[in-house]
Amino acid sequence: MAKRILFTLTTLLLICGLNPAFGQQMQPTMLIDTPTAGTLDRGSYDVGLRLYANGGVLGDISVGLSSRLMFGISFGGENIIGEGDIHWNPNPGIHLRYRMIDETIALPAFTVGYNSQGYGAYLKSAKRYTVKSRGFFLVASKNYAFLGDLSFHGGVNYSLEKGDGDTDLNFFTGLMKSLNPDLWFIAEYDF
Repeated sequence: MAKRILFTLTTLLLICGLNPAFGQQMQPTMLIDTPTAGTLDRGSYDVGLRLYANGGVLGDISVGLSSRLMFGISFGGENIIGEGDIHWNPNPGIHLRYRMIDETIALPAFTVGYNSQGYGAYLKSAKRYTVKSRGFFLVASKNYAFLGDLSFHGGVNYSLEKGDGDTDLNFFTGLMKSLNPDLWFIAEYDF
């Protein structure tokens, strides 16, 4: 009898832990600076604010147009906080992403997107921000709920900011691990 109960509990735990729906309860769209394959649900929105050196502020808003498609805009500048003249970014940034493939037990989710917003000082001579925009990107994300919500993310991007002569593809990777329902460990690396 005890073996039967143990077998039933183990089977239920594995089914719940391996079910991709459990891994999609929370869909982060970003780690720190790198995108994930997550998208906003239809009708939901996300508002962000980034502070950076020289009194820089960058605000953005994104909205879920469908369960797979999201769109966002951003704008900011330097010296917004502090003294002196404000140096606005030359153009607003746009962000668009589409999830091509949903996550399954065997496969990660795949998302393609475009983000024209870099951050930091705008370098007029190089026609780019201190930290380049992602440009076009492809990212894959896989969550393992049975490991306590451990997700891996990896992707490639091609920035259209080429004024500095750097035209190479960029690769990035990251992970998120829940420590408890309210606290996450997040790490990422840009190659």
